Amino acid sequence: MSKFHYEPCDPPVVPIMFGEHELPEITARIEVLFAADQAARQAQQIDWSQVSQEDAKRRHEILNYLSAGKVSAPQSLLYAAFIFQHGNCPEHYDLAHQFAEQAIHQGYRQARWMYAASLDRALMSRGLPQKYGTQYVSFDGGPLELYQYDPTTTDEERQHYDVPPLAQLLRHTKPEQ
Repeated sequence: MSKFHYEPCDPPVVPIMFGEHELPEITARIEVLFAADQAARQAQQIDWSQVSQEDAKRRHEILNYLSAGKVSAPQSLLYAAFIFQHGNCPEHYDLAHQFAEQAIHQGYRQARWMYAASLDRALMSRGLPQKYGTQYVSFDGGPLELYQYDPTTTDEERQHYDVPPLAQLLRHTKPEQ
């Protein structure tokens, strides 16, 4: 059973199409949306309710491009994956994973970590153990801990997707001595 509660997807997931030729203005706009997504998470004081509203607007815009088949560049797909990785429902994380997978399929190695992270987040959102160990949680203000992970996943599998070895991932949860 999942420890997480999700509202209905905002936006609701609709069928998407990967285009053949992405227009430069779409590429430029997706870069702007990605930069805003990342900047929102770098502020000293983060108003998460405001960030959530802005995230939803970015997802709506990206999903409109994708449902119209206007996105095809692997870097744009990676940026869309990051934006949907910050979604509000398991289906958004599935989309992020699909976008990263498509970017990798096109030879874009930079999407490997997102491929692993989006799969982990999708699994975690369903109360299942993550595969690679990219997701951390803190419940009730407690210490950061690595979310439950599949112990059969090897460090070689992690390395293939640019994820650090398990021992290094676990060190992020221990306070500095």
